[in-house]
Amino acid sequence: MGRVYLVTTTVERRMAEAKRSHLRLVKSNKEIDLLKAPSVHSYSSGKMEDASNLKIQLYLITLLLLLIASSFLWIALQKYSEQKYKNYLTYWTSNQPTLMNEVLSEALVNHSKPARDAIVDSALQDRAPTGITSEFIKIAYNPQWREELKEVDIQAAIIFATKTKDSLLLEELPPITSLHPSITLAAMVLSPFGTQSLNDIPISHLVKLPGNYGLAFKRLSEIGISSAGSDTAMALAKLIFATPSKEIVERFIGDNSYGKIAALIPVLLRHKDQDIEKIYSYLSSMPEDKAPELAWFNSPSPVQWNKINPIIKLMLASDIPPSPPLPIEYNIDLLSYPQPSVRNAAVSEIKQYVPGNVGEVAKFIAERSHNLTRQEIIGLITTLSYRGEKDLFYAASWFDSEPDPDDVLKIVLIRKTAPKDDPFNFQAARYLSNTAWKASYENLKMMAIHPEPLLRALAYSKLDPDNPAHLRFLKAMLPVEPSPAIKKSIDSLIKQR
Repeated sequence: MGRVYLVTTTVERRMAEAKRSHLRLVKSNKEIDLLKAPSVHSYSSGKMEDASNLKIQLYLITLLLLLIASSFLWIALQKYSEQKYKNYLTYWTSNQPTLMNEVLSEALVNHSKPARDAIVDSALQDRAPTGITSEFIKIAYNPQWREELKEVDIQAAIIFATKTKDSLLLEELPPITSLHPSITLAAMVLSPFGTQSLNDIPISHLVKLPGNYGLAFKRLSEIGISSAGSDTAMALAKLIFATPSKEIVERFIGDNSYGKIAALIPVLLRHKDQDIEKIYSYLSSMPEDKAPELAWFNSPSPVQWNKINPIIKLMLASDIPPSPPLPIEYNIDLLSYPQPSVRNAAVSEIKQYVPGNVGEVAKFIAERSHNLTRQEIIGLITTLSYRGEKDLFYAASWFDSEPDPDDVLKIVLIRKTAPKDDPFNFQAARYLSNTAWKASYENLKMMAIHPEPLLRALAYSKLDPDNPAHLRFLKAMLPVEPSPAIKKSIDSLIKQR
């Protein structure tokens, strides 16, 4: 019994272990199956993703359809707008008041762009009906600032060009200084001189114009022109856009030309050559006391200024150096020009192209401390610049005009570093020996050490041995004078004491 019980117990224990192992295996297999099988959550997420993709596709299709529809609508609207524009243009250019008023009302009251464009284009194309001031719109729509215009500027241009009397429309307009300055410019061009309403507009408003147009009015403001209604400012506006006339030029210059030609230069280039010639002709024919810097070009001169472009001459009159520089003969003549800055610029040019001390003589002439004529100045600088076989002849010829001997003395003293055989200094000394002239003691001392012997002899002849200072100087120079003949003269002067 004991063995049966033991065996039974052993068998039962082994069967229990086997059962537990089986249960663990079954549980493990179920877990594996559960991992392989899709979960409820995963299934639900897939459904949501599909729905989202479908919504995106529907959205894109809808958007594409809307774009196509809007394109067709835009094309239809464009065609409709173009047709309205054509109709308005036909009505506006018909010269029929009823039709024209309809277009004007649409443009100004209903702010219709096709109507507004029809009015503007008719002016720009010279098709505007009778009674419309096309030029006002043309100035306001100048290509230089057309892109800057706002709707209110265009509205104002149309109101002024059509001379609209509607008080409500006029009241709605902002102050003219709040509009684009081209509106003021157009009013200045087309209004008669003395228009009072322009006096209250500051010229600083016109300085806002782009490019050279603003620069022109800026230069007027710099010389004290403050009002758009002044004759000078209005004349400048008219010279920019209107046909030039003598009256406009005279109004522009007024009592004097100071600083005004410089204001005209920036805008002249928009004119045709024939108009520039006409403006220059009016300016240069002004009385000399009003425009001396231009009248000078008409004075007698061996230099042919009539071959120089009027713009170059106007630039010179405005202290604007021409580029490239003028040929040397013109710069020599400019040593006589009324404006110091132009004379000084001419000196600089001469120093660059002429060697030696000619530049110092040119500087002396530019300072105007002399009585030489314009022709004498040209002859002098030309003679000093010449180097050749006939230099003595040319030097002698210059004195045929009998220049002021005091000026001759000043010139030879400036040329004290020239060689002792310099032809001009020799002829100058000969000229001085036959004319009356005065020299200070300091100048006589400078003459006494000059390389030209004849000039030294003249200096000693002017010294007075009875004067203690002169006597001391004569005694000091006696041993250093290189010329035996002059040394003998000095010794004779000393012994006269």
